[in-house]
Amino acid sequence: FMLLCLPSPASCTTCPQKCRCEDQQFYCDTQGLEAPPDGVDRGALGLSLRHNSITELSPDQFYGFSQLTWLHLDHNQITTVQEDAFQGLYKLKDLNLSSNRITKLPNTTFIHLINLQILDLSFNLMTALEPELFHGLRKLQILHLRSNSLRTTPVRAFWDCRSLEYLGLSNNRLRSLARNGFTLPNLKILLLDNNKLGSLDPLVMDMWRSLGTVGLSSNLWECTKRICSLATWLSTFKGRWEHSILCHTPEYAQGEEILDAGLFFASPPPPVYTTTKKRHTLYSLALRNQ
Repeated sequence: FMLLCLPSPASCTTCPQKCRCEDQQFYCDTQGLEAPPDGVDRGALGLSLRHNSITELSPDQFYGFSQLTWLHLDHNQITTVQEDAFQGLYKLKDLNLSSNRITKLPNTTFIHLINLQILDLSFNLMTALEPELFHGLRKLQILHLRSNSLRTTPVRAFWDCRSLEYLGLSNNRLRSLARNGFTLPNLKILLLDNNKLGSLDPLVMDMWRSLGTVGLSSNLWECTKRICSLATWLSTFKGRWEHSILCHTPEYAQGEEILDAGLFFASPPPPVYTTTKKRHTLYSLALRNQ
């Protein structure tokens, strides 16, 4: 161990040999660790264990670290997170569990993290979320869930996340969205790119009134009458989307922008057009005729 003395006369603490320490923040990255090293001060404000060999987080794994405000555990080999692994971390604001091998998280995993603002669960192997996994996270502002294998989201999964501003669900296998699953009054950014969505329920989009950015590209959009609600919503959306939102089916509509192709694809044979102006005209007529 090394003795670390901070500017305050009475504040000296030990720094584990494999760590770099600065202002009560401990960086113990890329050391092949299978658990937090001995000697990390219980008054630590931050702890980084990135790029190690941790496979499991056991109950009370971080017991006594009551002052932690950030904890980074990304790029390990974590497969299991036991209930109460984060017990006592009431001051934690930033938790990074990305790039692990987590397949499932217990309902009460984050129940103690009442001040959490940023949670990163991206690049894991989760296929489903427990219904109350995010219950109690009323201060959560940023939630990363991209690049998992999620097939659906529970109806009440995000209900308690009233402060949520960013929700990343890109690169999953979502085929549908729960009707009342996105009642998030402060949500600014919602990313759903690269999923398997074919259509959206109008009630889902009614919940998106606060959005400024939406990602809906690279899905399986079916450009028949089922696309009407999405096309209408996009035509009045005042925010932005970064990538084109294209039809996937039927075959003759494939590759067309939803706003251009619109609902006139619902009644084959498909209309013949040669200009963008004609496409917009046909789209407008289709909307009026529904």
